[in-house]
Amino acid sequence: MNGRSVRPLVFDRASVALLGPFVDYYFDAKLGWHAQGSLGIATMTIGKGSQDQTPTTGDKTMGGLGFMLGGGYEWWIAEQWSMGGLLRFVFVSVESSHDDREVWSAKGFAFPEILFGATYH
Repeated sequence: MNGRSVRPLVFDRASVALLGPFVDYYFDAKLGWHAQGSLGIATMTIGKGSQDQTPTTGDKTMGGLGFMLGGGYEWWIAEQWSMGGLLRFVFVSVESSHDDREVWSAKGFAFPEILFGATYH
């Protein structure tokens, strides 16, 4: 704040969401290695905050933009089906509504996201 350091805020919970189209690229159609990426609309919801055990803020929901990058491997289990694992990274940059008395901004990420999935080719 104005060049001075601020004591950290601690929140009782937080969640990040990203909604957008994604591309999943298979390096070789017969092998299972693939990479994916997405750009989209992001939200972050934070719970009650406290500073030095003193409550300072209620729940806040912020919106903005984000991206996702991931990669993994899938094994063929049938003629048209494959299953495998995926490791993903999600980053969001969000800000609260400008109608509020205070404007909050935050950057958040989710890593690692470990997923298991099935694909019909």
